[in-house]
Amino acid sequence: MAAVSLVLTELVANVVRHGCDDQDAEMGVEIQRAPGVVRIEVSQPGPLYDLDSVRSRAVGRERGYGVLVLDRLCRSWGLDHQNRLVWAEIAVDGPLGPSPPTS
Repeated sequence: MAAVSLVLTELVANVVRHGCDDQDAEMGVEIQRAPGVVRIEVSQPGPLYDLDSVRSRAVGRERGYGVLVLDRLCRSWGLDHQNRLVWAEIAVDGPLGPSPPTS
């Protein structure tokens, strides 16, 4: 479940950095579990960032690598502009994550 924690942290950090200009603004977090997948949704009060600009990283740029984390760890992720949320789906095995090794 480390991937779920890392993805959640990345999504929340992006909302704090890019989607909450007001210190008193509230974000929402919802985590849903279904067979084989965990879906994370993080809503924000402000407008969502432009996905194309986030995906294009300039050489030498210090930020923007969170997209690489999402691309590697998520089976899919994206933005829902209508509901002002970013979402990610992470594939998992078993009821609580990867199965332990058997002897």
